[in-house]
Amino acid sequence: MHPASPTPQTSAKHPTPWRLTLALLAFLTIIALLPILAVNANAEDDNNGSDGSTSSNDATGGDSKVAVVLDASDSMAEKDTGDGGTRMDAAKKAANDTIDTLADSAQTAVIAYGSEESNAPDNRDKGCQDITTLASLGNNKPEDLEDKINGLEPKGYTPIGNAIKKAAEELGSSGKRNIILVSDGIDTCAPPPVCDVAEDIAGDGIDLAIHTVGFKVDDKAQKELECISEVSGGTYTSADDTEALTEALTDAAQRVAGNYESAGTPVQLADNATDGFYLGEGLYQSTLPAPQKTNEDGADKWFSISVPEGKKAQITANLVPVGFEGGDHIYYNVNVEYKNDSCSDKGSGYFGASNWPGPPEAESVTIEPDEDCDPTKYRVKLNHTGTEIDHDLPVEIMVGFAPQVDGADAGPENDRETPEGDDKDKVKVPSTSPKPTPGGNSYNNATEITPGTVSDTLVPGETKFYRMNVDWGQRPIAEVEFDKKNTDDSRNGDIYVASPRREVTSEQTIRTLDKDVPTTARAVGTPYVFYRNREGNVGEQEASDAGQWYVMVTLEGYDDNGKQAKDIEFRLSTAVEGNKVDGPEWRQTLEPGPTPTPEAPGTNDDGNDGQENNGNSSDDSNAQAKDIDNASQSNTILYIGLGVLVLIVLAAVAVYFTAVRRK
Repeated sequence: MHPASPTPQTSAKHPTPWRLTLALLAFLTIIALLPILAVNANAEDDNNGSDGSTSSNDATGGDSKVAVVLDASDSMAEKDTGDGGTRMDAAKKAANDTIDTLADSAQTAVIAYGSEESNAPDNRDKGCQDITTLASLGNNKPEDLEDKINGLEPKGYTPIGNAIKKAAEELGSSGKRNIILVSDGIDTCAPPPVCDVAEDIAGDGIDLAIHTVGFKVDDKAQKELECISEVSGGTYTSADDTEALTEALTDAAQRVAGNYESAGTPVQLADNATDGFYLGEGLYQSTLPAPQKTNEDGADKWFSISVPEGKKAQITANLVPVGFEGGDHIYYNVNVEYKNDSCSDKGSGYFGASNWPGPPEAESVTIEPDEDCDPTKYRVKLNHTGTEIDHDLPVEIMVGFAPQVDGADAGPENDRETPEGDDKDKVKVPSTSPKPTPGGNSYNNATEITPGTVSDTLVPGETKFYRMNVDWGQRPIAEVEFDKKNTDDSRNGDIYVASPRREVTSEQTIRTLDKDVPTTARAVGTPYVFYRNREGNVGEQEASDAGQWYVMVTLEGYDDNGKQAKDIEFRLSTAVEGNKVDGPEWRQTLEPGPTPTPEAPGTNDDGNDGQENNGNSSDDSNAQAKDIDNASQSNTILYIGLGVLVLIVLAAVAVYFTAVRRK
């Protein structure tokens, strides 16, 4: 008989000194890391716009996808570009500029063909599969791609069909997709015919177009590239030298990236009047909620203005066009109103309605502070009225602080009658050939021109922007000649003139294009520019700013449902009428405004203000100094935390070896 086993007894196991040490070290480590975590949290808050700004990274790329396909075949080694370089050198420069143009408005992919395998006759199988993806689709930065593009060496075949297949795969099956293809010759890997390949690719979705650029091509290659663009709803452009190739690619990039390129310092508009950030002089960009129903106002948004002593605030806002929404033509306008918290001063702007694809027209207000009003307490309200859509619309805001002048400083009164009728504003077109000059795709990148004639092309649904200097006592006049239309679809062309405040001052002159003869449209009715026009009727008030005036040319294309078609050439002629007169030297700045601030610029916590700065260099310096001080404090905390952490680790090592020796 076996003796009974003793009953197991349980007892609480006391922690050893070693375990207590580990627990203490873990606790101290967490304490040491807290300052570091706090620094990171603060940095995250700063990135989220605690100063009223919004991150531009969120807007990068959007839903536009672009694949740039580069020819690196053997023929690109030819030195016939006129500047001593090879065709490949020209293509590299143009490609880098194109990626730079697309960086903030589209996701990009870059593909090259012919750069790895030779074009030897016995190497055709490998050569026709010689497709290299330099960058997969994403928000690629130009600086990250420059070395890859510049490293291309021309040596191989020209597998255009396989290259555009690869590009289509990179772009996927959804969203607005475009391929920009550069080639100096025909597809040397056909069959199948590359035009059939392009048609098959485009048939997979109506939102994919292939834009082709023929670089020093012969007639056969040009015909092939034109076919590719035509069957896919893209455009074709020829180029014979480095400059022309760069212009062709950047022009194509602007087209595919979107209808309009916004600019300005980002700002987050407030839901309540008193919460709005203060804006300084310059350009800003934000968003406005769309109306829930057509013709109803969207939600109100606010910002604040502090008017410097001796100045008046000129505030304009324009919504950014978004093109077709679900195949429908849209219209949109922004309403601008202001009030003052300290007095009864309030006002509203003039109605500024816009219709896509025409240029966005701004609504403008001018604030001249009354003596009994606190100039730091102006609140500006924006809202959007127009077609019902399911997303917010981008809005651009422009702030200017013009001098309050009178007497001789304001210049003479406007004693010049504005000519009436279409024939009165006819431009004397010079007999010389027009200079090819690509226009911009927004007010912000409008191409600066001087009086004369330039030429460019338009696709349906596109507007080209130009700007020219107009002084006091002068007025801009412009006319455009559209080439014969190349389709049975209806095509309407139009031309506009707008002031530095982006208010359209010309009468609308839509012209229907003809298949047999060119069509001319004129921008008529813009008054002579005088500072004292501010005292006149609405039409004259819109012509009360000297400076950079805009001329815009538009080609409508409602029947195309937003799908691009073959471009149409136009010739734009401009002139400036009238002798200069005296007037203020002030001009509206075209630069981004200073960072928005929660307090009126120059105002301290006690409410005392110094209006002379108002967000200019002095305040910028103070803001920078504050940022540097905050950064220094953050770094100090970071270093202290890391130092404590190092000491804890050393202590842990010492405890460990002591415990080992005692065993």
